[in-house]
Amino acid sequence: MRECAMAKDLLGNRYFEKILESLPVGLAINTIDKGDFGYANKQFLEIYGGWSKGDFTDLETFFNQIYPKAIEREEVRQRILRGIATGELEQMAWDNMRISCRDGTEKIVAVRMVPLPDQNLLISTVQDVTDQKLTEESLRESERRYHLMTEASPVGMFRLGPDGR
Repeated sequence: MRECAMAKDLLGNRYFEKILESLPVGLAINTIDKGDFGYANKQFLEIYGGWSKGDFTDLETFFNQIYPKAIEREEVRQRILRGIATGELEQMAWDNMRISCRDGTEKIVAVRMVPLPDQNLLISTVQDVTDQKLTEESLRESERRYHLMTEASPVGMFRLGPDGR
């Protein structure tokens, strides 16, 4: 198939592969029609929880590992299929997706998928945003406790900035 040959030519280029392996985000390239798992850089595999390239032969295997709950897995699959069918990239973007790692731990990731139907390719990027999201949640909880404390205090409180105002 011409489309797959083009992807193989790009991935066979050591210079191009070095660029892909040096990206700060995870990147994978799959075929749309058969769902073959064609390429994943090391960041993609690390972000998704320490998998190896041999663990995923196709998107079905990938989905079964990353989304062990059938309902979540089917929801993601349907959203991707709608995005491919309609070309609406919003259908293929998640900012706070929870995934399961190989060791059973969960991560929060931001995922973007871009279908290239003329080339029969699906490009996927992923970023681990777990620390950022946990920090945001911790800050919200701290602010909540602060507001509860100030509202419940029998003594008046006020804040001054460094300039005394």
